[in-house]
Amino acid sequence: MIQTGLIPLEKISELLYPIDKKDKYFPIFILGAPRSGSTLLIQAMTQYFDIAYMSNFSRNFFKVPLTGLWLQQHLFLKKQSMTFNSEYGKTNRFLGPNEAADFWYQWFPSGKDVYVGEGDISEETICDIRQKIGSLLRISKKPFIFKNLYNSMRIVPIRKAFPESLFIVCHRNAVDIAQSILLCREKNLGSRSSWWSVPPREYNKIKNKPPLQQVAEQVYYIYKQIEKDISAGDTECVFNLDYSDLCNRPTQTMKDIKHWVEKQNIRLEKQFDLPDTFQIVAGRKISKDEYEELEQYTKSLVDEDD
Repeated sequence: MIQTGLIPLEKISELLYPIDKKDKYFPIFILGAPRSGSTLLIQAMTQYFDIAYMSNFSRNFFKVPLTGLWLQQHLFLKKQSMTFNSEYGKTNRFLGPNEAADFWYQWFPSGKDVYVGEGDISEETICDIRQKIGSLLRISKKPFIFKNLYNSMRIVPIRKAFPESLFIVCHRNAVDIAQSILLCREKNLGSRSSWWSVPPREYNKIKNKPPLQQVAEQVYYIYKQIEKDISAGDTECVFNLDYSDLCNRPTQTMKDIKHWVEKQNIRLEKQFDLPDTFQIVAGRKISKDEYEELEQYTKSLVDEDD
């Protein structure tokens, strides 16, 4: 209700921040499978860099994002130092990063059939995406990073709306990712058989398979889709991030990202320091037989490509 009342103000804000082909700030998108280290990455980036993002506060204004960002800028004058706690992608504090699912559902489908390819949404929708995200870039006056892993299934329309988009793809040991998804199913949904998080384009093909095979294929097909949809464009727009590097060398990883971004003539300013290291979560957390089964499923998928 409050958002509806703010829509006239949002329309005025959009007029105040029109599209300008000379804009120097690009959107940066974090992609990858769930449990790949993406939440830690955006926490590290929003700590280390002076960079704009969707927060736990601003996500409440998904229908009027410019108004939400303006309010955030004026209500939180002093930037908080980031905490590195999270629970299955959810961060704490008002200024903790948020996936802002409702913001993206304005244009893209929810549920299990979420892949959006060429021609699946209208040109009018593409223009609306560019207008709203472009306005966010201009009001923030700095690079803007988005972390919503469902965008791994929306690369085609995102690139159409913003050909200048940059992508950071989070990588982690595939077996550890699959194991973590399996454990999330148990904890969050009470059953290993219940689907959790990003469904790949092949969801209907794998939904009736045993849970261990499902999670292995979920991880495999998400990355296969990312590779396919980005290979159609310039690979210089991609930074492949390894979870172990982020944990073992967080500051150096941020410097590597800064170097990559600044190749596109975008300035990233340092803000706060990072810890020397982050704790790596890796290794077997399920039974030995199950872990070995996950390893076998993962290997067989890779072997199919060779």
